[in-house]
Amino acid sequence: MKMKPFFLVTALCAGMAAVSSAQPPTMNLGKSSGGNIPVRGTVAEFYPYDRVVITSRVDPLPVRYAMTRETVFVDERGVPVRADRIRRGAPVTVEYARDHDRMLASRVVVQRAPAPAPISKAEAKALREYYERLSHRLPDRAERAEARAQREYYDKLEDSLRD
Repeated sequence: MKMKPFFLVTALCAGMAAVSSAQPPTMNLGKSSGGNIPVRGTVAEFYPYDRVVITSRVDPLPVRYAMTRETVFVDERGVPVRADRIRRGAPVTVEYARDHDRMLASRVVVQRAPAPAPISKAEAKALREYYERLSHRLPDRAERAEARAQREYYDKLEDSLRD
C-alpha cells in the first residue's frame, strides 16, 4: 500500500522533468523547405533585379516575384541572358522559392517568343484592375505614372476585344 504513492510521485516527477526539458515547438512561417517551384507565364512587368510580374493562362491575375542580384537569367539552353533584354510579353519560366510572405525568383528562363497569342477580354480586365490597384499603392511617382499608363492601355484593349 505504501508503495503506490512512491511510484505515483516518481512518475509525476519524471513526467515534469520530461516536459520542462522539451523544446518549444517551431513554426514554419511560410518558408519553403523544398526546392524551387517553376511557374510558366508571360512577363507583364519587369524591373531587373527588383521584381517581375507574370501572367499565365492558368491564372489571369498577375503574380509578383521579387528578385535579387543572385537571380539568374538564362535562355532555354541555359545560356545567360542580359536582364535588360527581357521585355514585356516575353514568355518565361520563373523558378522561385517562398521566403516568408514573398516569392523570391532564383532563376528566370526566357523562352523563344512564339507567334503572338491573342489576349482574352478577361485577361485584359484582370490586368487593368491590377494596374489600377497598383497605381494607388506605389510610393514612387514615376512608377505610379507607369502603372496608370499600363492601366489605360489595358482599359483600351479591353474595350476593343470581344467576349
